[in-house]
Amino acid sequence: MPNVIALPALLSMVPATRVAVRNLLRSCPRVDDAESITSEMVTNAILHSTSQSHTFGLSLDVRPNWLRIEVTDSGPEPLPSPNQASSASPLAPSSPPPSPPSPPPHALPPATSPPQADEEMDADYSRGLTIIRKLSDRWGHDRYPDHSVWWAELVWTDPSDADS
Repeated sequence: MPNVIALPALLSMVPATRVAVRNLLRSCPRVDDAESITSEMVTNAILHSTSQSHTFGLSLDVRPNWLRIEVTDSGPEPLPSPNQASSASPLAPSSPPPSPPSPPPHALPPATSPPQADEEMDADYSRGLTIIRKLSDRWGHDRYPDHSVWWAELVWTDPSDADS
């Protein structure tokens, strides 16, 4: 089992992890793919999880003709557990009903959010997952109560196998 290294969740870690992956996998025929995938996963952990200003974990499991990259983060904001629900009776008139949630940004009027801006935002947000999906042979996301793990696997053939 590979070791997980904890790194500060700072954007300056993105190029640092790219360099580390390139140096660790120097002889791997898919080093470019591994570097790009790691960069996207680390960026997502920093920008889109509760790891902001804290840490994230990175591990590389390298075996003959196979690599697994894992980035562990604090996950999204946790959902309240059922036992954290209010103990007040739902019929109690002690407090007014909660306000409805604010509309999502894409529901704003065109004057403040033109449709093309929404399409660009959607494209930017999913670009990293598109890169991961296109470059990896397998990828996935495992969510646990206190963290998330994004992973990708790369497979390659050994050039010496072609000689046999």
